[in-house]
Amino acid sequence: GEDPINALEAAGFVDLIEDRLPPEARYTYFGTHGYSAFGYLDHALATPALAEIVERVMIWHTNSDEPITLRYNHYNHQERWYEDDPYGASDHDPVVVDLGPLTPMPTDPITLYYRDAQNLNGEALKDALSEIISDHRRLAYRRIWDLLATAHRDPGNADQLLLLYSGRAQSVARNSGNDNTDPDAWNREHVWPRSHALGSTGDPGPATDAHNLWPTDASINQSRESKDFDNGGTPHHEAPGTFTDGDSWEPRDAIKGDVARTVFYMAVRYEGEPGEPDLVLVDRTATSSVYLGKLCTLLDWHEVDPVSVEERHRNGVIHAVQGNRNPFIDQPEWASDIW
Repeated sequence: GEDPINALEAAGFVDLIEDRLPPEARYTYFGTHGYSAFGYLDHALATPALAEIVERVMIWHTNSDEPITLRYNHYNHQERWYEDDPYGASDHDPVVVDLGPLTPMPTDPITLYYRDAQNLNGEALKDALSEIISDHRRLAYRRIWDLLATAHRDPGNADQLLLLYSGRAQSVARNSGNDNTDPDAWNREHVWPRSHALGSTGDPGPATDAHNLWPTDASINQSRESKDFDNGGTPHHEAPGTFTDGDSWEPRDAIKGDVARTVFYMAVRYEGEPGEPDLVLVDRTATSSVYLGKLCTLLDWHEVDPVSVEERHRNGVIHAVQGNRNPFIDQPEWASDIW
């Protein structure tokens, strides 16, 4: 019977012949001598990964498709087995299955990581990316100190790191850990504000996601509060090139794209799975709850400040520790494909 075939398909294998060939192109069997079963004669089972790269399936039964060359059935079993068709297919036939051409498997690990998101756009792309990047380790908040120190190390001084909004190089040791109240110590900035539905840092989860956390001067972090991102305002006295007003924050030009890609990640990573918020980017400021703006401004910043070497380094460091990547650093064009 076909129970073994059914069991393998239930386990996730793909029958390429069933999947790719119409019924009229497949060989069937029927019972004789009191055996009444009917079904398809041939099966080619493949793992999902192999099935994905097979572009064409063709099949030949050498006795029925090539009767002039091979007449095994005719000479050895006579016509009585096949009634009007002396060269009918049989489960005893030599069979040739062509599974080509195959689409080349990607060898670059980053391309392979995003394979399930290729050739998609809009909501389909957003959902595929969310599925990919949601598979990661949840880090305790205390682990973020060392991770950020590694991801933002000053190339000129291994004992320092570079801060987000000010761009200042600062001693790694001068941080806000252990209840340090130094206003110029560095702390962990939630670029997507923690008050916008991220929850507590006490348990690993959205509020401890390393992709959303950057080293920042403590007093500048306090000035930013939970403001949305937009252009305009008055200059900030501690952060050169930064402007702010009552409901918005404009960072310096060199990091505008970094900020945009950070919040793009958050809006794709957190789509309302159980126990997680459904974060939404909107085209306005003065937001709250799960919302953050201003989307049109962020898309502009993403274009005018392209991905830098430093940003790619950060992405790699976080991937090594947390186990996922920011897709908008690896494939910047996906932002416009989604929004």
